[in-house]
Amino acid sequence: MNAITTLIRQIVISVIWLGFTLYIVWLAPLDQPETLLIVRHLLTLHWSEVNGYLVAIFWLMGVLPMIYGCLMFTDGRMQKLPAFVYFLASNFTGIVGLAPYLVLRDRNTQFHGSLDRWLRSLNPALWASF
Repeated sequence: MNAITTLIRQIVISVIWLGFTLYIVWLAPLDQPETLLIVRHLLTLHWSEVNGYLVAIFWLMGVLPMIYGCLMFTDGRMQKLPAFVYFLASNFTGIVGLAPYLVLRDRNTQFHGSLDRWLRSLNPALWASF
């Protein structure tokens, strides 16, 4: 059963990766003349000339990979794949760089290290008893 769930997870993530890649190649609005102007305003910190929602999304696109990177480096210690390569790729390409790591990684069932109080409280085996 574990091999089937792993295969299903890999297929779902691969389909998501393929969907985002196809979107980027064929549907992303890079041919609009104001796209490069907005990107220039975001990168040069002229945020008063850009919609506030775009500024918030711009900041989240930098913060969320860092949060996920913390999880990825913890998990990457026990993987065959070097997590930092996929982390760097995800900072530049988003899910396109991250999805191959998620497809190729092995599921960890054992934690190698000491559990502090915070990690013991997050242990799924403890929550399964409720």
